[in-house]
Amino acid sequence: MDIAGDETRAAWAIASRKYEDEYAEHLTEARTVELLPAEVAALGKIVEGADVVHPMSGHGLDDIALARLGARSVHGLDYSEAAVSSARRRADGSGCPAGTRRR
Repeated sequence: MDIAGDETRAAWAIASRKYEDEYAEHLTEARTVELLPAEVAALGKIVEGADVVHPMSGHGLDDIALARLGARSVHGLDYSEAAVSSARRRADGSGCPAGTRRR
């Protein structure tokens, strides 16, 4: 039995409730979200047409912005199943470009 792992997962489950609590607010933001200008300048040419993996993507807004920037696909990763689930729903509900996935 992995007590430390179980305790960590339990703590993340509690902390991640915010992703559901803030779902509507983030869905509204997801419909128009973009990266910051400095991020676009640094990543724009790299991201266009690329398959992007975004660790610890949390609410998924940056994943959606990366897809809008031209990524062929974006795979958002997060330890929290609640974050993954709400971000997946948010991407679907926001009209996010196809290819954005959560794991």
